[in-house]
Amino acid sequence: MKCYDRRNTECKSPADESAAGALEGAAGEEGSELAVLKIAQALDGTGGNAKILKRITNVFLESVPPEVDDLEEAIAAGRREEAHRLSHSIRGAAAALGGMRVSDVAYKMEQAAQEKDLKSAGRLMHEMRAELARFKEALEATDWDTVAHRRLGSKRSV
Repeated sequence: MKCYDRRNTECKSPADESAAGALEGAAGEEGSELAVLKIAQALDGTGGNAKILKRITNVFLESVPPEVDDLEEAIAAGRREEAHRLSHSIRGAAAALGGMRVSDVAYKMEQAAQEKDLKSAGRLMHEMRAELARFKEALEATDWDTVAHRRLGSKRSV
């Protein structure tokens, strides 16, 4: 079972699941090994279909920033279950597009909400917004047609 499957109670953070050698993107501050955008993961999730990746990217960019706002409101209002649900949703959406840093922060927030520690979740909001901004910038700069074409070309030459 995948981590986004609600029946899987043994989910690991994206940091735990990432292989250091397979990471793409800029290295994080303080030696973080997580990628802002792990292109291979996004491609794998859609079979390398650029058209689908563009649609998913657009849906993500339209829906997730308001979800982050809703998450912040839920934390501030003490709505633990809503904070847990929203952080889980954000984590899955980011991971599907290869947003490993956003997914990792969302995982930490999800765990904090599950443990009824909304103060810790609230302290992560600044990091969530910063990583979401970086991820948004990376997504907007990615030409999925070119990326998918390069991948297809490299598979043919093997």
